[in-house]
Amino acid sequence: MLRRSASRTALAGAFIAVAALITAGCTSSAPTDPPSTAAPLPTSTASPGEPGGPDVDPSEPAPEFVEGGSAADNAPFARFVVQQGADAVGERPSSAQVAEALIAAGFDRAALEVTADQTPLGLATDVISFAVRIDDDCIIGEVRGSSVTTSVVPVLATGRCLVGTDASID
Repeated sequence: MLRRSASRTALAGAFIAVAALITAGCTSSAPTDPPSTAAPLPTSTASPGEPGGPDVDPSEPAPEFVEGGSAADNAPFARFVVQQGADAVGERPSSAQVAEALIAAGFDRAALEVTADQTPLGLATDVISFAVRIDDDCIIGEVRGSSVTTSVVPVLATGRCLVGTDASID
């Protein structure tokens, strides 16, 4: 009887040790460095006054829409248009306001994608993402608070710029 109890205790101890080793193997103690072959991050245009953002020279002309231009040609203009809208409302604009501003500025409605500004529970999202597809590239933008950033990235294999469901912009 004593022998059976000791073997059960040893078995339980071995089980706990194995479980601890498995659990320890599932967590990383330090972050890993990205592989050296990783593609460089796309360039970004930060909002004026943001850390790392450009200094604004009021004597410089505002960016303009380049009809027939590439995504890289029009990314500064897209950021400018959405930033102007955010500045006008004094806070983060809605998804509809972002879409309306880009369409009014000359971007193609059919090429535009915008994420929702509210969660399914009706809470405000932290970020609104927007994208405009131009040929094989996308102007990707984020509105966080009243701050707007843009990047130019290749179109996804799906033919879209953003992953997930868009907010309705009709």
